Amino acid sequence: MPRIGFVLVAIAVTISNALAGCSALMLAASAREPSPPSPQTLQFESVPSGADVRTGAGQTCQTPCSLALPVESQAVTFAKIGFASQTVQITVTQPPPERSLFSKTPQPTLAPNPVKVTLLIAPPPHPLLQVVPQQSAPPARQAPPPRETIPWFPS
Repeated sequence: MPRIGFVLVAIAVTISNALAGCSALMLAASAREPSPPSPQTLQFESVPSGADVRTGAGQTCQTPCSLALPVESQAVTFAKIGFASQTVQITVTQPPPERSLFSKTPQPTLAPNPVKVTLLIAPPPHPLLQVVPQQSAPPARQAPPPRETIPWFPS
């Protein structure tokens, strides 16, 4: 009988050490720095299509298109000749965490995705200021040349 008690104690100690080791590993894994999120592909669409898309980092494409962007807030500009440029703010959204011991924290995402814009026709450009010559006033009338005076009465 004492032997059975000894075996049970040994098993209990072994199990508790194993569980303590697992919990230490879980704490060490959760304390690690999360890796930076990998770039996310965003879709770009415009009406009319064929607009140039430019990110703040200088990436470009022509709609409809897609670009792999870093997961950070940024502005994207759509431009097309004859239309007013339009800038859209891209934001980072963090999904709510899952409530599970073994689930990973969800990766942040970029929004909106797809990015859709309707470009407005640009107003006509302002005419350049033109210098219009003023019409010159007619020349002032000059006084007639003096006449010789002839005496009325001869002397």
